[in-house]
Amino acid sequence: MDKKIETSGKNKIYRKLAKQLAGLGFERTKTTFYTRPKEYVVEFIHLHKFTFCPGFRVHFGIRVLNDSSDGPALNGPMSPDRLFSYGESEHSLEKCANEIHKFCRTKGERWFKKWANQSKLAKSKKSPLHEKTKRELQDSIEGKLNVENIKKSKVILGIT
Repeated sequence: MDKKIETSGKNKIYRKLAKQLAGLGFERTKTTFYTRPKEYVVEFIHLHKFTFCPGFRVHFGIRVLNDSSDGPALNGPMSPDRLFSYGESEHSLEKCANEIHKFCRTKGERWFKKWANQSKLAKSKKSPLHEKTKRELQDSIEGKLNVENIKKSKVILGIT
């Protein structure tokens, strides 16, 4: 596929998906990030566009706003065994966006609901958060907020 057509298709899928994910409360805040802020965390979906083909991998994550790390925290499930690919036709683009949306509605929402209780997220041994990040979330819950970390988290995820 011609790279120009591939890029155009990718951008159409991002826009289609933004409309679909809005129904789940997610907003497109960066080109490949769709975010849903909660009290002390931000749930997010990240689309990784492959360079070797017209296709995507989907990642889910929970970013603690008080987190001091520099990365977004791809700490949730992803679609390693699924390649969401597309062709040149509008039907193909629509199908790809629909498949990604379905994956987000089923696997992503189930995972986000599992960790919706932020106290459980901070304390559970099975939490997807690293120990340092769990402490930073617990600090948030206790009212110990780091304004610089919160700003950094919002910049990383494109939240204004």
